[in-house]
Amino acid sequence: MRFHTDSDEQPNVQEALDYRLTFGKHRSTALGELAGKWGERNYLRYLITTNLDPMMQAFIGAALENTPDVLPGLDEAGDLCIRFGQYRGMTLREVATEKGGLRYLLYIAKWDKCSHELRGAVEIIAAEYERQKATTEGVT
Repeated sequence: MRFHTDSDEQPNVQEALDYRLTFGKHRSTALGELAGKWGERNYLRYLITTNLDPMMQAFIGAALENTPDVLPGLDEAGDLCIRFGQYRGMTLREVATEKGGLRYLLYIAKWDKCSHELRGAVEIIAAEYERQKATTEGVT
């Protein structure tokens, strides 16, 4: 015998995008709005891994699946704070300007446990470094 449960239902996409969080710093903000911003999208990725109500997890999953992925701008990437290691408490901007800092960031971005947020930010910073390097080499 198979019983019908609420968790069997897939959320309506528009209902998921319109759903407003009822807690935290983004209280009263629609999931669709959060999923469209880089930092907030990573917050939703984190939330879905926590012990939330299954329906809330389904809403968050639907919002993430039905909105395009967002890359950070250079300023957003640089503002991300590293929470571990020798550069703990520093922004990626500060780490990248330290001797050997960019090499360190590229190294940790390859870790299996590196968060999607940190990896994306490091990729943006590395791309800007390569762009500036190519511009400088073209001038000389």
